[in-house]
Amino acid sequence: MKKILFVPAGSVSYEAGRCPNDGHMRAVAAVHAYTGNEAFGQRKLSEIGLPPFDIYTVRSDSREIGYLVEGDARSVLGALAGGGT
Repeated sequence: MKKILFVPAGSVSYEAGRCPNDGHMRAVAAVHAYTGNEAFGQRKLSEIGLPPFDIYTVRSDSREIGYLVEGDARSVLGALAGGGT
């Protein structure tokens, strides 16, 4: 049974990594690059397992830019996020 799970690396417990049918460990496919042409390319960041309120680096042949995804700052930082209570 193939199960696709988009989560940050290291966040799956040992038991969750085992196949419920035969007990063997499941294979992990880690994604280290993204072009938008992948099968999951139309998913939202929150749907592909990227951590909330994090910085993502975008690279090309000539530039590197860091983006802070801050729309979920309050869910991570609570009152420390500012903007009232």
